[in-house]
Amino acid sequence: MIKRIEKILKSKGVDKYKIREINEEKYEAYYSLQKLEATRNTESLTYEVTIYLPLGENQMLGSASFNLPYTMTVNQIAKKVDEAISSAQIAVSPYYELVEGVGRKTFKDSFVLEKPLEEIDKVANIFFKETSENKKFNSLEVFYKQATIRLVNSKGVDYKKISSVIEIEAIPSYDGVKKEDPSNQKVELYKYYKYPTLDKEKMQKDAKEALSDVEKRFNAKKIDFKGKKNVILRDSDLNELVGNLISLYSYQAVFSKATDKKIGDVIQDAKRGYDKLTVTLMPGSKADRFDGDGVLLEKTVVLDKGVLASYFGNNQYAQYLGLKPTGNMRFRKLEKGKKSSAELKREPHIEIISLSGIQVDPYADYIGGEVRLANYFDGEKSYPIFGFSFSGSLTESLKEISLSKETKKTTSYEMPSYALLKDLNIL
Repeated sequence: MIKRIEKILKSKGVDKYKIREINEEKYEAYYSLQKLEATRNTESLTYEVTIYLPLGENQMLGSASFNLPYTMTVNQIAKKVDEAISSAQIAVSPYYELVEGVGRKTFKDSFVLEKPLEEIDKVANIFFKETSENKKFNSLEVFYKQATIRLVNSKGVDYKKISSVIEIEAIPSYDGVKKEDPSNQKVELYKYYKYPTLDKEKMQKDAKEALSDVEKRFNAKKIDFKGKKNVILRDSDLNELVGNLISLYSYQAVFSKATDKKIGDVIQDAKRGYDKLTVTLMPGSKADRFDGDGVLLEKTVVLDKGVLASYFGNNQYAQYLGLKPTGNMRFRKLEKGKKSSAELKREPHIEIISLSGIQVDPYADYIGGEVRLANYFDGEKSYPIFGFSFSGSLTESLKEISLSKETKKTTSYEMPSYALLKDLNIL
């Protein structure tokens, strides 16, 4: 199919292109009220094609993309190419060259379930075994995916990645009666998990935490205090904070003059005794070794102990800046801190369990978020709370940030399990 597409492209005068072949097999199981409702097994083979047209004596480059199912005929493909050629003459950008290949390469990081639907059912039961009479999973969806992705372009790229993953979407619920509000008898939360291996111990831990969180949500009290408090972020929100922070140092941001920071500038002026941020972008697995353009991925340290060590970004904007492309990498690693989680939680604090999304604006020197659920420790006892937001100065928060020794690794990040931010405004 790839050779057929290439032949049609060349017959139309298109000599710059990339083709992405996606071959995916998926096993799915759907549970309602902890009973199996349906299973499904699907296979798909699709092609994503992007064409590039040099325009204006190579001063500009037009591009357009389209998708093809493997069942398309030669005439149908040719019609799609004609439509893309017309679109590419409108969607233009400054000229750049495609990534040059270095021969055929295959990267693999997968695990095989011999009887996928039976194994999926065992995974579901790991979650169900942690339930009780009033703490259950109203809905659970489990997916096992195996994918082979091949990327080919007109400059010799021919790379393949083979990977597999288990994904879970869960809705834990808690049923009960609140004395102060008899009408409030049930609450639910949404949880999403992604596992690169069949890690049953991690699954059991996640199930326990999901049910614990939904119980806390049921028992949570509306906040009755304001003022400044120490706030603890968990790993997922910390990952989002880090992503927002380093986004200003992408090649695209530098090219568009969204930042005036230069390599070697101090980004985080940490006070003595607090943790300096070291952030690295890297491949997320053995299979995740090239990006959508064909750039081979390598570790890139963006922040080194609070100092800007490198810009990063894709092939297009790297060429505009005259720099080497690092590629599009989604996996972030933040180096761990000096204190244990117990030390971070010793003083009064609010530990965020669920946010509507952390808000970070380096231009306005702002950090904040609307809190759905948190734990408040007043120095003696701890209890769940909800119904508030927090805000503060991003610069000041980073001066006095403390990271835990404990870390958590997922398919998209490796972060300290907790980060303590001092004296944020509770609203």
